[in-house]
Formats: sequence, C-alpha cells, structure tokens
Amino acid sequence: MNLRKLGLKSKIGIGFGSLLAIIAGMGFVGYRSAVVNEQLSQEARSDARMMSHDHEMLEAFLLERVGTREARLSFAMQRKRCSRC
Repeated sequence: MNLRKLGLKSKIGIGFGSLLAIIAGMGFVGYRSAVVNEQLSQEARSDARMMSHDHEMLEAFLLERVGTREARLSFAMQRKRCSRC
C-alpha cells in the first residue's frame, strides 16, 4: 500500500489504529503476566505452608523422641532406686 496516495484522515486513522493495537497488546501482556504472577505467588504460599507443616511435624517428632528418651531414663532411674530398696 502506498501511503502517498492516502489522504490525511486515512493516515491519522492508521496511526491511531496502530497505536491502539500496540497499547492493547501491551495491556494483554501485562494482564497475562499479572495472572501468571498471582498463580506463582499462590503456589509459593502453598509450598511455604507445607514447609511450615513439615517443620512443625519434625519438631513434634523430635520433641516426642526426646520425651520418650527422658521417660525411659526416668523409668530406669526409678527401677534402680526400687532395686536398692
């Protein structure tokens, strides 16, 4: 298409139309990246929540293990005392 043969109104219309298309494309890309960013943040939040639960379970397990060891030791100490009686 030869732009020299087009009138001023056509040239202005093509210019604004192309500008509008560029802005719409940028808006679409921005919206899409915002949606992807939100999905990633939800996934990261979910992973962090699971990691928190993992740490809580490990902490409870270690506390239970220490508690069991202490209970065994105290039971063994009581048995030693009773054997002396």
